[in-house]
Parts: sequence; C-alpha cells; structure tokens
Amino acid sequence: MATQHTLSTKVAETIRLTLDAKSRTQEWLADETGIPPRTLARRLHLTNTAPMSLEELGIIAAVLEVSLVDLLTGVVREGADAQAVA
Repeated sequence: MATQHTLSTKVAETIRLTLDAKSRTQEWLADETGIPPRTLARRLHLTNTAPMSLEELGIIAAVLEVSLVDLLTGVVREGADAQAVA
C-alpha cells in the first residue's frame, strides 16, 4: 500500500505544479472537471493524499491539456519546457 500512497502523492504534486504553471486554482479545476471541490481537495492534499481513479486522472489530464503519462510520471510540460517532480 505504501507504493500507492507514494504514487498518489506524486501525482497530486504534479497536478498542483501544473495548476500553478498555468495560473489556475483547484477551484477552477473542480469546476472544469465536475469533481466536487472537497473531493478534489482530498485528492490533492499535501500530506494525506487520497488516491484518484484512472477516470478522474483522465478528466484532469484532458482539462489541463497534458497527457495522462505526464501526470503519472511526474513530468509537467509547459510549452517546450519540462519539469520533473522529485
């Protein structure tokens, strides 16, 4: 189970970095994805991250205009720049 938590935490961090790079908020993401704000907040929590479903990740990736692979591997792409999440 520790691996799942670590992956969830990494994906959440990647999503938060992507939101920041695009000057967007979690509230905006909740509105655009249809994921309730409280649910999204739990999924993106800094220290107690709740796992996301692949369906949620797919919707988030589409709204953020990034690939699902980028979210899962921790790579944030903005234009030609790429930033890996440690």
